[in-house]
Amino acid sequence: MKSKGLLTASFLLLVLSAVIWWSNKKAATADKTPVETASVKLLNLPEDQIQNIEIKKRTGETLQLQRNDSQWQITSPKPLRADPDAVSSMLSTLSSLSSDRTVEEKATTLTNTA
Repeated sequence: MKSKGLLTASFLLLVLSAVIWWSNKKAATADKTPVETASVKLLNLPEDQIQNIEIKKRTGETLQLQRNDSQWQITSPKPLRADPDAVSSMLSTLSSLSSDRTVEEKATTLTNTA
């Protein structure tokens, strides 16, 4: 008789666990709101119109690049020849800059909280 009661209790526990798991799974999928996937074009510049690039690090150090005819030169902190592939890759990324998503349509504050 004890085993029949234990079997019934185990079965009820299994059913209740399944119901709780199913309801949590359904609630988790309902909470997910669709993310806006339309990307917005932020910048559209032809690569050949970019003549200077200035990169500022957080430490305050700056790196300046300048185009001389078709060659890129590092002009600051000291004059060096720039790697054409690296500059071309950076230019192609910057010239067609777009956003992945909008965090807040009308931001109330633009201060850095990090």
